[in-house]
Amino acid sequence: MPEKEMNSYRLTSMEEPTDQMLATLMKEVVEEAKKKLVYFLE
Repeated sequence: MPEKEMNSYRLTSMEEPTDQMLATLMKEVVEEAKKKLVYFLE
C-alpha cells in the first residue's frame, strides 16, 4: 500500500481499515519495536 494512502487514512480514519491497511500498520509497529529494542539493549 502506498505510503501516501496510509498517511491519508491515519489522518482521516472515518472508515474501518482494510486488512491490507492493518497488515501494513502492524508491520510498521513491529519494525519500530525492533529498532527500539536494539537501542535499549545496546
